[in-house]
Amino acid sequence: MLPPRTGTGSRASRQRLRSDRTATLQSLLAQTRGHLKDVSWWREQLAVVTEGDGHDDLFRAEWALALWAIPSGRVVADLLSEWESVLAELTERRRRVVVRAAMDLTWLGRLKGGPVEGTVGDARLKHLLEARQPKAPRVEREAARRAPTTPAPGLPPLAQVARDGAWFKVDAASTYR
Repeated sequence: MLPPRTGTGSRASRQRLRSDRTATLQSLLAQTRGHLKDVSWWREQLAVVTEGDGHDDLFRAEWALALWAIPSGRVVADLLSEWESVLAELTERRRRVVVRAAMDLTWLGRLKGGPVEGTVGDARLKHLLEARQPKAPRVEREAARRAPTTPAPGLPPLAQVARDGAWFKVDAASTYR
């Protein structure tokens, strides 16, 4: 993963460490993007994160969020049970952060992997999966938005009430000084 941060050393060594961390991040991004459809690679990464000493909640949380955000929907669907179990093993605070970040990515439309087929037990994760499902095409959404609405039976339309009550600015008497 990333080299550890240290607060000691000269300015040059801190810049070198920052440069190393940036290079490592770029390398990780390139690797994850290179394995968008490779389920076995993501399983190997999970094994690296969950086995051995020195691995903590942060590494598992990074894996869970990366799995949600980067690979194809088919890869996420194939690893859905592992993803759910990794999230269940996280502390409540860390799990909330990962789920919130995943929701933000989903709602902002930043996911390119497509929908995920599968089921999960946790209600929050079910909501997350539902949010990742495709929405109606834009043409249908626009047509639904522009569709005429019918007023409740026995009540006049609000626009008619506003006109009759002279609620609009053009109905007000102008004052001149």
